[in-house]
Amino acid sequence: MADFKATAEQYVIQLNDKLKDNAYAKMAEEKTGVKPALLVIGAGFVLVLLTLLVFGQAVVTELVTFLPPVFMTIMGISQKTVDAPFWMTYWLVFGLLQTLESLTDYLEEGIPLYYWLKMLFLVWCFHSKTKGATIIYDNLLSKLLGTAEEKPEVFASLTVSNIIPTATRLQEVGVPKPSGGQLDEKDDAPEENEDTQEAGEI
Repeated sequence: MADFKATAEQYVIQLNDKLKDNAYAKMAEEKTGVKPALLVIGAGFVLVLLTLLVFGQAVVTELVTFLPPVFMTIMGISQKTVDAPFWMTYWLVFGLLQTLESLTDYLEEGIPLYYWLKMLFLVWCFHSKTKGATIIYDNLLSKLLGTAEEKPEVFASLTVSNIIPTATRLQEVGVPKPSGGQLDEKDDAPEENEDTQEAGEI
């Protein structure tokens, strides 16, 4: 707890230093008597809360796990300090989750609090303190790449003709079967009986 408090105070100090020359930040501090960093953090919290209430947790998760990594990736490329294996692994994991979500509804419907768990997992992947993407790369992705280079025949079966049927089956898992067939048959039955009665009377 003490480490978390010290880290939070450090972030606040750094944010205040960045905002000290901003005219709008100075004006807001003069009117409210609150440090600019706290105003920005409070405004961000309110914005996230409103987004959560209006659009739902899915949108909040997408914003948190997409916009900061994009910004950090672009900054790393522009400053020529980008960690290629780290960000390659993150965007691979991010893309894999997005693809699975588009193929089936099981993740959202079958896993409780899925979007919150997804957000925590992806933040763990890209955050500078945890760098979970590096752990995934070192323990999983690098070994898969090594296997692909040494034994390419292992991945030879991953052709389009094999992937498309698998994707189709996954997509069908989340599609409910139509239940109108039996109702239609029942609705049609009285009409047939009425026709038969009319024919008997004639």
